[in-house]
Amino acid sequence: MKKILLILFVLLILFIIGLLIRTLTYPFTRVKKSAATPVQPAVNDSIVARFAGGIKIATISIGDSTLFNYVPFEELNSYIRHNFPLIYRSLETYTVNGHALVIRLKGSDNSLLPLLFLSHMDVVPPGSAAIKNNDSTLFKPRDQAIPPVSEIAEEWDYAPFSGAVSQRPHLWPRKLRYERHALLLT
Repeated sequence: MKKILLILFVLLILFIIGLLIRTLTYPFTRVKKSAATPVQPAVNDSIVARFAGGIKIATISIGDSTLFNYVPFEELNSYIRHNFPLIYRSLETYTVNGHALVIRLKGSDNSLLPLLFLSHMDVVPPGSAAIKNNDSTLFKPRDQAIPPVSEIAEEWDYAPFSGAVSQRPHLWPRKLRYERHALLLT
């Protein structure tokens, strides 16, 4: 029994060493910088309002699947379809399990490697923290952003699903902080 364990341990060590050597010697290729000027997307109140509208849909996920509410996910899919119609006219779209979206932009050069953007629609319940402000004023889109969050707050500056845009250049949804921005901006 000890011999078998020793052999397994040695094999594990050899595997880890091989993995480290392979990782350190992998021939990564450099991406060539383009000489083209980067695209500067238009930013205006209409764009911010559409983005904030998608944030307002409270797609809360809970552990118990028997209590799971799918209606907000259907609302979000409908919101995306209505407010971003070019996605459905220009790209291949699939719905998985009735709620998850898969959107495919087929490139024109099959020799290039694919690019994958991932996001999720759900968030954990927001809890019962106090809300300091229910205002939803718009800001000037080109204002400077505030620094990222580094700690969990004891209270909400704005309601978690308000989609409020404050005078400080910041959208105030809780889910924007980690994934909804990727879903709506990508």
